[in-house]
This record gives sequence, structure tokens and C-alpha cells, in this order.
Amino acid sequence: MSENNGSRSKGKGGLNIWRPGGRANRRDRRNGLFEKVRPAALMPAVQIICGLAMIAAMSVGLILTHDFLTQCDYFKADVLSVEGCRQLERETVLQQARVAPGVNLLSVNLTLARKRLLAHPWIADAQVSRELPSGLHIRIQEHAPLAILDMGRRFIINLDGAVFKEYDPSDRLDVPVVQGLEFMDIPLPERTGSAPFRAVMTVLGMGRQSSGTLPNRVVRSIRVDREMGLTLHLPDHAPGPFTTVQLGYDDRANGRGYAVKYERFQEIIDFLEREGSFLRVDAIDLKDLDRIVINPAAGNIESLSEDQKEV
Repeated sequence: MSENNGSRSKGKGGLNIWRPGGRANRRDRRNGLFEKVRPAALMPAVQIICGLAMIAAMSVGLILTHDFLTQCDYFKADVLSVEGCRQLERETVLQQARVAPGVNLLSVNLTLARKRLLAHPWIADAQVSRELPSGLHIRIQEHAPLAILDMGRRFIINLDGAVFKEYDPSDRLDVPVVQGLEFMDIPLPERTGSAPFRAVMTVLGMGRQSSGTLPNRVVRSIRVDREMGLTLHLPDHAPGPFTTVQLGYDDRANGRGYAVKYERFQEIIDFLEREGSFLRVDAIDLKDLDRIVINPAAGNIESLSEDQKEV
């Protein structure tokens, strides 16, 4: 038997036994198995490696492109416009948004810049936009201050009666100061404002009309008494003869609302002007329209008759 056609093995007694085709068959089987398994096993791995290489190449390309665009002088902000400033300075708005002249427009995150602006207590709304290649535009809407609430600590309320910041002397406000309210009077999302707070808001709302009888610009302070209502204190340089106006509460149900009281107040001013008695007066009491009392200032008492002291 030929060695090329068989394999040698030991039988009983240590004899070598030739088995036809033993080594050749095993070698052929291994080669055939490799030929069948190798392509199928390697293809997914090759595809994964190629995919990762492409992703890495694209990532590097995007990073390089981003760095180039965000550092390119072509997109440098030469125009920074800020609109809507009344209380705030332009530089304050730019610092709050964290943008400066010369910043690359593409490096500015518009959404993040807007969130930074809204974090400022004076800013109620904001818009940030860019105009390629060199323009960045910021438009803000500030809270409109209506009054200062003095409750031990001072806070500023807007036109809706909402507290939006604590008062600071640097705010430079010329609005009435409201005294006598407490924290429980202030409206919150889960509760409405108290009756004294609503009375204050009614008077302040009427005072927003610059041509009204008692505009807010001539009211120095509003004192709240829970039993007697509101008293308005006017500065000495206010138009008209009065320094104190006692309004009481807004009794609309009995036809004695603030609108009616303001009409009577204007009638009294017109009367004093016609009579030539346009003098400084300490106070006028309008709480009860059936009995309006005028208290003349010291030194002017002799100028008014008893009929003029009580109307």
C-alpha cells in the first residue's frame, strides 16, 4: 500500500496500520472549511471597520470645518444692535448676553444668549438674531414698573401687579411708593390679591392716564389702611392745592367708586380756582362723598370760610 494514499496508525501489538486517504482527507476537509467560513466571517468585520473609519474621518472634517468657520474673520460681528433699552444700558445687555464687538457670529449660541438675557430681572422678553456675515441684533422688552411696594423690604411691581425684582436705588424710578401692604396681600399663581391690593391696582391703573385727575407722576406715595382705605400723598410741587387725598375704598356698589370720587375731586379744584382760593391745603377727605372735608394748610385757614372747609 502506498504511503501517498494512506495514513499510518498503530494497531494491536504496536503494528503500524495504513489507512487509505487519512491525512489527505483531513487536510482537504480543513481547506474546504476555511474556504467556506473565512469570507462570511470577515465581511461584517471589514464593514464595521470601514464604517468606523468613515465616521472618524467625517468627525474630524466637521471639527476642522467648525473651527475654521467659528474663527474666520469673515463672520466677525461688526454691527451689534440693541433695541428696547429704557432702564438698562446697552453695555449691560451685551454683557448679560455675553457677546462683544468682534465676536464670530457663528460661535454665538442664539438660544443660550436669549436664556441669559431672560435671567436678568429687568428683562421680560428677548430676541436674538444674526444677519450674516457681520450683524447681530438683540431686542429686549423690559418690565414696565408701576410702583414700589414697601413691606420692610422694597419690591417693584409691573403693570400686571407682579413682583419682578427687589428695588435698588440704582434703578432710578419715579413711581409711587405703596405702604401698608403685607406679603399675604400680593397675588400668587394659586391665589388672588387681597382687597387692599386690588384697590391699589385700581388707583394706579387710573393714574397711568397722564391727563387724569391724579396721574401717577404726581403721587409720591400711597398709604393703605385696612379699615379706612387708601390715602394719596402728593409732593409740594404737585399741581393743585392738595398735599393729601383720602380716597377710602372703591365703593362701586353704592355709586361711590374711585371714578366718581375723582370727578368730585376735579370739581372741587375747579371751584377753588373760580373762587380765587387756589391755596395749599393739607388734606381733602373723599371717603364719604356725602361729607367731603377740606383741611387747609396752616396760615391759610383765615382765607377759607366755614362753608368752604366742608363741602
